[in-house]
Amino acid sequence: MQATRLTLICHAVTPQQKKGSFPDNESVAMDWQHAGLSLAGRYKKSLRLVCGPEARTRQTAGLFGRNPQVDNALRDGDLGRWKGKDIDDIDREELMDWQGNSASTSHGGESVDQVCTRVG
Repeated sequence: MQATRLTLICHAVTPQQKKGSFPDNESVAMDWQHAGLSLAGRYKKSLRLVCGPEARTRQTAGLFGRNPQVDNALRDGDLGRWKGKDIDDIDREELMDWQGNSASTSHGGESVDQVCTRVG
């Protein structure tokens, strides 16, 4: 049986993250097109890249190879009305509920449990 290596990589930092905001479909906060040159040759040419549909995930995958396969099941969790909002603009009780309860949908979107089921 042939071994398979799975490497999970989180997307590069975004302007929203730097501000402490929940994500939207923003691009990464770097010159991602030139950053790929520093990673050239680190991975096999037969590398299979799979990523979510967001711009930041496609850009990050592009650092490791060409033509990543976009899988909608790997999309970010639906943050409902929190999408793109600054963390300071979120109701504290709702935020605490969401942080402490993986089944919470305080924001009107998907729970962490739902995201895990979808991605699994």
